[in-house]
Amino acid sequence: MLSCRYSGLWNKYHITMRLFFLVLLTFLSLSAQSEMVGDMDCYIHDSLCLPIPQKRTDYNKDELLLLMSKNVPKALYQSLLVKYGLEELSEASLDGLGADLKIADTKGQDPLELTKKINLIYEELEAATNNAYQLESVPKELLNDEGYPKSLTGAHEALQISKGKGVLIGMIDGAVDTNHSSLKGRVEQFSLVASGGKSVASLLHGTAVAGVLVSNNALIGIAPEAQVYSVVAFEQKSKKGFTSSTALIAQAIDNAISKKVDILNFSFSGGYDPVVEKMVKKAISKGIIVVASCGNDSSNKKRYPAATSGVVAVTAVDHLKRAYKKANTGAYIDVAAPGVGVLTTGPGERHQLSSGTSIAAANVTGSLALLLAKKKNIDPDMLSYTATDLGEPGRDNAFGDGLINVLSALKSIGGNN
Repeated sequence: MLSCRYSGLWNKYHITMRLFFLVLLTFLSLSAQSEMVGDMDCYIHDSLCLPIPQKRTDYNKDELLLLMSKNVPKALYQSLLVKYGLEELSEASLDGLGADLKIADTKGQDPLELTKKINLIYEELEAATNNAYQLESVPKELLNDEGYPKSLTGAHEALQISKGKGVLIGMIDGAVDTNHSSLKGRVEQFSLVASGGKSVASLLHGTAVAGVLVSNNALIGIAPEAQVYSVVAFEQKSKKGFTSSTALIAQAIDNAISKKVDILNFSFSGGYDPVVEKMVKKAISKGIIVVASCGNDSSNKKRYPAATSGVVAVTAVDHLKRAYKKANTGAYIDVAAPGVGVLTTGPGERHQLSSGTSIAAANVTGSLALLLAKKKNIDPDMLSYTATDLGEPGRDNAFGDGLINVLSALKSIGGNN
């Protein structure tokens, strides 16, 4: 009897310990994944927060990125190419990180699986997928009509105090029609893509965003005396529209950092991306204010770079201060700005009504330029502190801290003196 009871207890103990180690291994595995993918949501309970990896599927299936410091031995890099059957396609220097970014042909292998294998073995470099990004505004029919007034955010009155003079805004986007009369002399452009600006369609988004930033049309430009440095990183490669990639966005940010821009406007979004996150954080560390649109997917999933810590994440509202129906929601959203049916510039001396969080982000960027022209080294969250609360009382997932009030922000920093 004693031996049978002992045997039964031992079996129960053995099973319990196996289950314990299985749970422990699962937790460690998930924790390791959290280091790879960054910002995560949690489940089960706040006291036992297990990370849920965010898996991307919108990456180039034939390419792999390899990010490495400039002192990594060439022999190590070459041996990696041979070991995994890769072929180098191109390379770029990311001087802001003191690193090189290599793009390799995977020869039919899954880039996601390759990143797992390579990052597990090599400490000297980081493998990543070459992810996709999309622009976040929807140009409507080209019209000569008034959008709703800038008085919604106090911009009309604010322009009596500041016009953004001396501020350099960096924008990473599609090509801008720099010959548009209301943008002439305000935009310097550098293209990373061969097809940038070769068609009217390729000029729609960038020209719309630039118009909101610095157009000299009194109905349009938020900071008409600021300057724009435009890096073209989006091109049309398929029927899906104009897209970019991790490699292009990283190079564009690096280029803007070297140009010493004061603000960076990102009117685009994508999933979590460790390479782009590094570049965004490098820009922030250099004192550059980074503004990004939250995306137009009608989703509560995080969109990046907007959800990256330190970035001013922007959603859109209409002339009645209602949330844009396609705007994403989430705790990462900081402020709201006009972004529905906004009058702005279009290619070929035309004007257009545009909607989307892209337009709202440009409105916030322009507003920050007005503040920077009056006081350098402002708090990037200044527009949150003076925002007009919308929706539920206090900060919420739809509007963040509320609708920006640039006039109040200017007064709070003594800009009216």
